[in-house]
Amino acid sequence: MNDPHYSDTAADRLMTNIVAAASEFQQDLTRERMADMRAAYKRRGKRVAGRVPFGYRIEPAMKQLVLDPAQSIVVRESGRNQRVSKTGKFK
Repeated sequence: MNDPHYSDTAADRLMTNIVAAASEFQQDLTRERMADMRAAYKRRGKRVAGRVPFGYRIEPAMKQLVLDPAQSIVVRESGRNQRVSKTGKFK
């Protein structure tokens, strides 16, 4: 390793492993907390995904995204002005 602050001693290897294990533990806690939050939202019938994209709205009966007619016109016009195809590729 070319790090001037690192030496290849037993103590350095131990500290590196401890820091790596703590980091992995923190990541696992975050993953569990996020999974619990998503499960609680689902139990309450709330939407789990992020913000609703512009041009869409949530249909309460189906709990799905549907096109918002007024906003989708703006999105289509913006795409035409920017020369973007329906698949999102530039023309």
